[in-house]
Amino acid sequence: MTELIIENMSRDFGSFHATRDINFHIADGEFVTLLGPSGCGKSTTLAAVAGLDRPTEGTIRTTEKVFFSSAQKVFLPAEDRNCGLVFQSYALWPHLTVFDNVAFPLKLRRVPKVERNRMIEQVLALVEMEPFAGRYPHELSGGQQQRVALARTLVYKPSILLLDEPLSNLDAKLRERARVWLGELKRQLKMTTLYVTHDQAEALTLSDRIVIMDKGRIVQIATPEEIYENPAEAFVADFIGTSSFFPATVVGLTGSNATVRFSDGSELKVAVRKDIAQGSKVRISVRPERMQVLSSRSEAPEEDGTVLSARIRSRSYLGARFQYELEAGDAIAKVETHRRLEDADALLWVPSSGSIAFRDKVVAA
Repeated sequence: MTELIIENMSRDFGSFHATRDINFHIADGEFVTLLGPSGCGKSTTLAAVAGLDRPTEGTIRTTEKVFFSSAQKVFLPAEDRNCGLVFQSYALWPHLTVFDNVAFPLKLRRVPKVERNRMIEQVLALVEMEPFAGRYPHELSGGQQQRVALARTLVYKPSILLLDEPLSNLDAKLRERARVWLGELKRQLKMTTLYVTHDQAEALTLSDRIVIMDKGRIVQIATPEEIYENPAEAFVADFIGTSSFFPATVVGLTGSNATVRFSDGSELKVAVRKDIAQGSKVRISVRPERMQVLSSRSEAPEEDGTVLSARIRSRSYLGARFQYELEAGDAIAKVETHRRLEDADALLWVPSSGSIAFRDKVVAA
């Protein structure tokens, strides 16, 4: 049973704070993803856990041992942490076969040959690479090479699995298939796993929980559904999936709900986040799949919402649906629908359900 605990971890490079006060806990067998834009500190955090980088302060520990403690002056070498690390580059030995690449870490550990062969056969079967044991890396596809890299890590049974954007070198279709088999592998192994990616689909598909990072700090930790449906900050709403933001003013507050007024005078009941007061200028976040484009006000759903006058600026055909970009007052909204709309003028229905008010400030582009 292995849990990973990170407490008050910070990493400074001179005056630059790569990470600040990182705190999270991964339960035994849990799959947790660090997600955020480039430069947010996710790879720095992973490197600190792996022992490839030394934090400035804080604690990194498992249920069995302390990896790092600034207070206790402990820094455990990477080779003593029993972590399995898979990089985005496959890093396979080009002159060794699949079998010999996977055998390499076992030879370093002086595992007897009979036991070694048994372990290799088991792990190659796990990643469905048994038929390719005699091939060399250049004879494999990118997805197959990544499976070999994963098998080489899994074969010595690490207590924690660390994955640093392992699918980023694959093309879109192969990446989608790789997510499926990696998800199956996750369910079979139930290993304590820390995964780093900037790909939202990977994070939402694979994770038990997601740690959203921005500018070296943790913004939100929650399940994929909670992250998407109830973002803690405007940054999260903008970064995960797609959101449209409507400027408005708070004209009424009741607990965790508010009534806001748009520039055309229409009003909407919405959920609110912290630091929202009566009269505050806010931005209303709405997911594109929640809104509807109407031909007339009589088409508006019966549930709580409001109708805004809008003008279609652009239309994109996505195969199963259309995505429209509309100008509604001071806002630009993106809406997805199966309807093909020809007129430039339209009406936009914005629902109360799923609409969230955040303090009015610039969100990520």
